[in-house]
Amino acid sequence: MLYARLVEQNAMTVLVEATPEKIEKELIPAARRDASIQIDGFRKQKAPINMIIKKYGREHLEQLAYKQLVTKSIIEAQKIFGFVATNYSEANRTEDNIAYIYVPLDWNKKIEGYKGIKVPKDNTSVTDLDVERELDHQKLQNARISVVDRPAQEGDRVQAILDISQNGASANRQLLEVNIGSEKFHYQLNERLLGLKAGESVDFISGQELYPGYPDDSTLYTFHVTAAEVATVEYPTIDDDFAQDVSEFYTLSEYKEDIRKRLAKSIASSKDTRLLASALEKLLEANDYAIPPDMADYISYISLDPAVRAQSPTFRTFQAAHKKLLERDIENSILNYKLEELLTRISFQDNIAPTPSEVDARLKELGVKDDNGLKENLVSQMRLDMVKNVILDTLIEVDPDQESAGPVDQAAAVQ
Repeated sequence: MLYARLVEQNAMTVLVEATPEKIEKELIPAARRDASIQIDGFRKQKAPINMIIKKYGREHLEQLAYKQLVTKSIIEAQKIFGFVATNYSEANRTEDNIAYIYVPLDWNKKIEGYKGIKVPKDNTSVTDLDVERELDHQKLQNARISVVDRPAQEGDRVQAILDISQNGASANRQLLEVNIGSEKFHYQLNERLLGLKAGESVDFISGQELYPGYPDDSTLYTFHVTAAEVATVEYPTIDDDFAQDVSEFYTLSEYKEDIRKRLAKSIASSKDTRLLASALEKLLEANDYAIPPDMADYISYISLDPAVRAQSPTFRTFQAAHKKLLERDIENSILNYKLEELLTRISFQDNIAPTPSEVDARLKELGVKDDNGLKENLVSQMRLDMVKNVILDTLIEVDPDQESAGPVDQAAAVQ
């Protein structure tokens, strides 16, 4: 099994990789297992494969092998997701030999405990450190930038142009702002840009030298970085004068108090987001399951931008060439996949779904026509949002030291 997705309350689509190599590997085992295969003069499962092929034909045996691949994949999916398949049918098969199998099913257990999840009480207080961080942010925004005609030094800010070429042709151009000496993003550029004047350039051997996790394929990509501008950065002193320059207040203490009030308002407005995230984390923990390595790579693969996936004709060729790129964000991809599948299952299980009029109203609000593909995606997203609202409306905030097992802690896991 390469991948699986819930498409109805009691049905999944399972992706089966049916390449010629995999069919060939299953050919003999499938022929041995099939009760209809009989060769006179030989006990069952003992006849030479060439005689079986001669009597029944290779095409028939390949079909048996394909069915065996599908059966193994469905059995694997049953173990992972906790269902019993009642039947299956092939929906379609792609050019790269991936078969989409529609699998009607019965769930072993319901998802319980998504209502009344106990989460730690949200802390909306603003600390002095929060205020200082906001002042530091204002300090950065109000820095004085002065262009200089000299090599870049520690503490300078360099506007750099990154040109990425593929097979000698320009593929991408990016404008980067690099703070020399910074240990944050683009830190790989620091040493190479240090000492360059405006107009001077530096080359990178591969994408990995520039960005760890970039596809390791230096034969396809070249990276050319030019220092477009070198500037000094002068940061203001945080005092009463600074407060007057950036706000309506005369003193720094008044400005700090205003920052504290604005941060408190911002924190309060995002409270629901934090509570929901905490509840969803608990729900996932109670219904977690293991994802096989190949499926994990495929989940990461389909989450990539289509333009990135287009670098290779198939998933397998992409996996072979860009394994590190798949691994870079694989944890988040799997987390998002599990969460979406879990919420979708709850929505189907308990019939949490928008009405046709609600969908039409949403389409009108978005200003789009009644497109079937868009409508289907919109309904799916509205289902997820409605389940999230149920979870948020019913969760229970408790003090961390008083938190005890809530409904979700007794929830039956999917496995």
